[in-house]
Amino acid sequence: MDMQDLNKSQLILLALLISFVTSIASAIATVSLMEQVPAPVTQTINRIVKNTIERVVPDNSKKPALSPEETQLLTQLKTVGSFVATIALRSKDKEDVIVGSGFFFGNDRVIAAPAILEAKEGEAYIVKSIFGEQEIEKMTSEKDYSILELKKKEEPAPPPENPETPPAEISAEGEPSTQTATPGELTS
Repeated sequence: MDMQDLNKSQLILLALLISFVTSIASAIATVSLMEQVPAPVTQTINRIVKNTIERVVPDNSKKPALSPEETQLLTQLKTVGSFVATIALRSKDKEDVIVGSGFFFGNDRVIAAPAILEAKEGEAYIVKSIFGEQEIEKMTSEKDYSILELKKKEEPAPPPENPETPPAEISAEGEPSTQTATPGELTS
């Protein structure tokens, strides 16, 4: 396979792989060289790092003011965060495995995400978001994307009122009254 046969996303992934391998190799070389250095050199490096950290760490007593553009960007990022969902694969006796992320559309029950494979037996996809964990009711997968429809959250029904128990009376001080009356009896 030639480099010319790679598409844009494959080239980007290749560049990321090369930079990752290079950074790991650099870290290994640095650690091995630091182990071979005499003690006085290590002490000098540690002193320089300590002094630099003391000078660089800012005073936390006052927070920097944000410019109007930064404030607007922060607001937009908070808004976008509420539309993002994480999709995880849940299996019995295993931790959830994150398989991707998607965006909410419509009434917060539909998510568009990259293509996701069908779950195997004993597995189920769940969606984690600011709305909590939700189960997927229906999943439609195409070549490049999947549409996930979430189950409606069942809201607990209000407790039924007991017709035999009269509502509590409120005293003048706003406290519930402790006096009870039987039918036909007047209270003062």
